[in-house]
Amino acid sequence: MQHPIQRKRGETTHQLQKNKPPSVSKHLTYEQFLTTHFGEVFRLSPCATYHLDAADAALRPNYKGIWQWYRGAAKSLHAGTFLPLYLLTQSSGPAFRFMLLVGHSREAAAKQLSDLFYILKHDKEFCDTYHITPITHHFSKSNFAIRIKDTPIVFMAIGAGQSPRGLRYFGNRPDYIVCDDLDTATRARNPHRVNQLVDWVQQDLIPTSDRTFRFIMVGNRFSENTVIHKLAATNKYDLIRVNAYDTLGRLTWPEKYAVTSSSPAKGRWAKGPEGFNSENIINANEPRQAPNWFESQRALLGETAFAREYMNTPVTDGTIFKPEYITWAPAPELAAFDKLICYIDPSFSDSPVADFKAAKLWGLYRGASQSSFPAKGRWPEGPEGFNSENSNNPSALPNFQPTAAQALHCLRPASGRVCNVEQPCGGGPSGPGAVQESSFIDKTATHQQAQTQSGASAQGTATLYHLRAFVRQCSMTALVNWCYDLYEEIRNTGGAAVTFYMEANLLQGSLMQHFDDEGNRRGFYLPIRADKRHKPAKVQRIQAMAGWWERGKVIYDHAQLADADMNRGINQLLAFEPGSRLHDDGPDADEGAIHLLNPVTHNTPPPIIFPSRNARDSVW
Repeated sequence: MQHPIQRKRGETTHQLQKNKPPSVSKHLTYEQFLTTHFGEVFRLSPCATYHLDAADAALRPNYKGIWQWYRGAAKSLHAGTFLPLYLLTQSSGPAFRFMLLVGHSREAAAKQLSDLFYILKHDKEFCDTYHITPITHHFSKSNFAIRIKDTPIVFMAIGAGQSPRGLRYFGNRPDYIVCDDLDTATRARNPHRVNQLVDWVQQDLIPTSDRTFRFIMVGNRFSENTVIHKLAATNKYDLIRVNAYDTLGRLTWPEKYAVTSSSPAKGRWAKGPEGFNSENIINANEPRQAPNWFESQRALLGETAFAREYMNTPVTDGTIFKPEYITWAPAPELAAFDKLICYIDPSFSDSPVADFKAAKLWGLYRGASQSSFPAKGRWPEGPEGFNSENSNNPSALPNFQPTAAQALHCLRPASGRVCNVEQPCGGGPSGPGAVQESSFIDKTATHQQAQTQSGASAQGTATLYHLRAFVRQCSMTALVNWCYDLYEEIRNTGGAAVTFYMEANLLQGSLMQHFDDEGNRRGFYLPIRADKRHKPAKVQRIQAMAGWWERGKVIYDHAQLADADMNRGINQLLAFEPGSRLHDDGPDADEGAIHLLNPVTHNTPPPIIFPSRNARDSVW
């Protein structure tokens, strides 16, 4: 075999130096090492800053660290593959003699170790460069050994709980230990098993080493009842926590997850991507929020699961607002509502990790006359009408095809059946989502049937409709533009009027200046009224409005079923729980609007009339 640095026929000295692999004596940084030897891997997704910082920290001979990184952050790839290769090829000689990789099972650990096995056995150029030879009589995917010059080095995989006592190789005990994803969802539900594993790590695994050794545990904190969370809480380890977004709302690994196609120059969306659809494109001169993979995951998983898996925020599903409370139905025309209120809840910061900016349009509906039902074509992308056979089931609308992202939000038909993940709403060609020619009949009558089934058409029975939503971490300009556009849309519809409200203490200063500036540009000003009430605590206010959902008095406009802002607000509502650290700005705006609509819903009871003194002896 030709040595990789041997001159080829016709090759010049300059070409030889250019193509020559780096010498062992040449000092390479971690990033240079990866791009030199594994350039194909890192060409499309270069290392993030936190990868390099963690590698620099692990160069310390006695490093003990916990890497709480989000799902997809390449924690296993670096801690279990590339970092040990880099430590092996130091100019001063191999930095460890015995690598022990621990997984939640022995099979999982062996799978994680297989990348190292492949490189050290099949990458001839890399092995020749650093004088690596396998010890053939000791070479399996879960337990193999190599020799760098005259130094033997062993690699071993074991499962969590498996006894590590007495492990050694040529007198060397484990001096590079990696615990990779020890926690599982099943184990996290059993505190006793978790505590047992914590004791195993501290009393069995770590003492298996002697003298100087490195210890790294990697995983994400999806629950507080996990090994990685309990060990980090001891403050004995160097904790490196990395979320999908940093504290300024920027992607922590933009090299991989930032939008590259048809996107502006790097840094244009430094204020936090949230995604937008065609209805939300308001001002061509406004820096837009870029859609990215994490936002699609947020929409698919919901706010609670996203916080657990990608933001290292272990939260539980809310118990106050439940998925079965979310009811979707076609909404009446705006002119049919007794009152329309749009409540604005702006945050003071433009930082995308600050509170969300929220604006919610709600309407109070008591039932309406025949003329108030929507005309044909109101929902060009939504329901197309349904016949008498399926009028009790909104999921039978011909064009209704719920996506996976909508599976979290249930349709509650009048029949009482709750459509959920186990019993999905849509179907195939013969399922409830199929288009049937006989299902197209007059919209006016069928809408009246739908309203009757939902309990909203009876005169005097109040129902709250959630009609539009704006829930984003963005600049004030985006919120202001959305509010002005909504006002113009309702004004141009005719026959309807909307009242905008905001907290009284916010109707001044720099926040209102944004509304005034936009008013100067458009030639009219948004009529915003002050909410002057003395508000109780936010948690108490949001909890108090849960009865509207429990009694089925809240309807979400079916035309907004796929709207990102509407679904983001629902995610926040379902995740709401006292003591939760998740954002609740959407529900807070809901409460503001519902509180202002609520006085209109009160029916005045008949007065109690007491008889006069002179009438006591009267015959009744």
